Amino acid sequence: MNSATTTTVVPARSSFDSRWLKLLIIWAALLTVPFWLPLLGGYTALAGRVLVLGLAAMSFNILLGFTGVMSFGHAAYFGLGAYGAGLTLKFLAASTPLSILMGTLLGGVAGAIVGLFIARRRGVYFAMATVAFGQIGFYIAYTWNDLTGGYDGLRGFSREPLHLGFATSTSPTTARCSTISCCSCSRLPWPRKA
Repeated sequence: MNSATTTTVVPARSSFDSRWLKLLIIWAALLTVPFWLPLLGGYTALAGRVLVLGLAAMSFNILLGFTGVMSFGHAAYFGLGAYGAGLTLKFLAASTPLSILMGTLLGGVAGAIVGLFIARRRGVYFAMATVAFGQIGFYIAYTWNDLTGGYDGLRGFSREPLHLGFATSTSPTTARCSTISCCSCSRLPWPRKA
């Protein structure tokens, strides 16, 4: 009985993969947006808003793409994060990193609590439950005038300087660079090992 064996030759991979080069170009372009966008006549404030709303769009993509259910309550958690950051700056401490942390925690904890109620729903039931909780958040935000400011919004605080450990900056360019970095890190296409 004759058995033939075959061997497969795998070509050696280069030490610097082309995916890393693409990633490096994307990072360089994103991190330098606040410096070259005004030269082209663009608005860096608009670019910052686009990136923040892009994070919200990516959350829709993750939820719908991986679970197959559509949530209509994302704005409630987005708003809770903003209120958490603003209320931290206004009442707790004048610290931008602390306000970012508190806003993230408030939105995450609220999402976990609501998730306990709606995690087992599917289809239309899931969508309607998220609409209901989103509308509850909207109603509370716009009727609790003493805390949230109602329709006038939260006032009486300002964005504090961003302390990076090695430098302190009050410039909007630094804030926009950090926003771009956070957006970039949230969706990094990390190359996988073969």
